[in-house]
Amino acid sequence: MTQTKKLYAEAVGKIINRHDREHVGYLYEWNNGELQQAWFDLPRTDVVIERFKVDISEVKQAAQAEERQLEQSLERQANWIVA
Repeated sequence: MTQTKKLYAEAVGKIINRHDREHVGYLYEWNNGELQQAWFDLPRTDVVIERFKVDISEVKQAAQAEERQLEQSLERQANWIVA
Protein backbone atom coordinates (compact mmCIF):
# COMPACT_ATOMS: atom_id res chain seq x y z
CA MET A 1 0.00 0.00 0.00
CA THR A 2 1.26 3.45 -0.90
CA GLN A 3 2.12 6.09 1.71
CA THR A 4 0.66 9.01 -0.28
CA LYS A 5 -2.67 10.25 1.04
CA LYS A 6 -5.66 9.96 -1.30
CA LEU A 7 -6.67 13.52 -2.12
CA TYR A 8 -8.41 13.33 -5.48
CA ALA A 9 -9.28 10.81 -8.17
CA GLU A 10 -9.84 11.00 -11.91
CA ALA A 11 -12.04 8.78 -14.03
CA VAL A 12 -9.70 6.85 -16.34
CA GLY A 13 -12.12 4.38 -17.91
CA LYS A 14 -15.58 2.89 -18.17
CA ILE A 15 -16.53 -0.49 -16.72
CA ILE A 16 -18.55 -2.42 -19.30
CA ASN A 17 -20.51 -5.66 -18.86
CA ARG A 18 -18.84 -8.18 -21.18
CA HIS A 19 -22.10 -9.87 -22.27
CA ASP A 20 -24.42 -7.01 -23.18
CA ARG A 21 -21.93 -4.08 -23.30
CA GLU A 22 -23.91 -2.21 -20.63
CA HIS A 23 -22.00 0.64 -18.97
CA VAL A 24 -21.99 -0.43 -15.30
CA GLY A 25 -19.45 1.92 -13.68
CA TYR A 26 -16.24 3.89 -13.87
CA LEU A 27 -12.63 3.14 -13.04
CA TYR A 28 -10.90 5.90 -11.07
CA GLU A 29 -7.21 6.53 -10.45
CA TRP A 30 -6.28 8.29 -7.23
CA ASN A 31 -3.47 10.86 -7.03
CA ASN A 32 -1.31 8.14 -5.41
CA GLY A 33 -1.77 5.76 -8.37
CA GLU A 34 -4.29 3.40 -6.73
CA LEU A 35 -7.21 2.28 -8.88
CA GLN A 36 -10.78 2.05 -7.60
CA GLN A 37 -13.98 0.85 -9.23
CA ALA A 38 -17.19 2.84 -8.82
CA TRP A 39 -20.30 0.84 -9.66
CA PHE A 40 -23.69 2.25 -10.63
CA ASP A 41 -25.37 -0.71 -8.91
CA LEU A 42 -24.09 -4.01 -7.51
CA PRO A 43 -20.58 -4.99 -8.64
CA ARG A 44 -20.34 -7.32 -11.64
CA THR A 45 -17.81 -10.09 -12.15
CA ASP A 46 -17.59 -10.46 -15.94
CA VAL A 47 -16.60 -6.99 -17.10
CA VAL A 48 -14.07 -5.23 -19.28
CA ILE A 49 -12.46 -1.84 -18.77
CA GLU A 50 -12.49 0.64 -21.62
CA ARG A 51 -9.76 3.17 -20.85
CA PHE A 52 -10.36 6.75 -21.96
CA LYS A 53 -8.14 7.87 -24.81
CA VAL A 54 -7.16 11.10 -23.04
CA ASP A 55 -3.48 11.49 -22.20
CA ILE A 56 -3.82 11.69 -18.42
CA SER A 57 -0.31 13.13 -18.03
CA GLU A 58 -1.40 16.24 -19.95
CA VAL A 59 -4.52 16.57 -17.80
CA LYS A 60 -2.44 16.20 -14.62
CA GLN A 61 0.04 18.82 -15.79
CA ALA A 62 -2.77 21.26 -16.53
CA ALA A 63 -4.35 20.61 -13.11
CA GLN A 64 -1.00 21.12 -11.37
CA ALA A 65 -0.47 24.40 -13.23
CA GLU A 66 -3.93 25.60 -12.16
CA GLU A 67 -3.18 24.57 -8.57
CA ARG A 68 0.08 26.57 -8.59
CA GLN A 69 -1.73 29.62 -9.95
CA LEU A 70 -4.38 29.35 -7.25
CA GLU A 71 -1.72 29.01 -4.53
CA GLN A 72 0.10 32.09 -5.85
CA SER A 73 -3.16 34.05 -5.93
CA LEU A 74 -3.96 33.06 -2.36
CA GLU A 75 -0.46 34.05 -1.24
CA ARG A 76 -0.87 37.49 -2.87
CA GLN A 77 -4.24 37.93 -1.15
CA ALA A 78 -2.79 36.89 2.21
CA ASN A 79 0.13 39.31 1.78
CA TRP A 80 -2.27 42.10 0.87
CA ILE A 81 -4.39 41.44 3.97
CA VAL A 82 -1.31 41.43 6.24
CA ALA A 83 0.08 44.65 4.73
